[in-house]
Amino acid sequence: MATASLIIFALVVGCASIIGKSGPETLNIRSAPEQANIVIIDEGGSKIFEGKTPQLFL
Repeated sequence: MATASLIIFALVVGCASIIGKSGPETLNIRSAPEQANIVIIDEGGSKIFEGKTPQLFL
């Protein structure tokens, strides 16, 4: 049961999409523990950011 919950959790939080047609918004990325790797890829598949948590994007 714990393994299934962990897999579902990883699938839910492992990938994030920001969808909307409003103006720019602030995105705060945090993790516990800190210093997790972050890679942001645009719709075309190009890497637009690579870094570590915590990060604040405007």
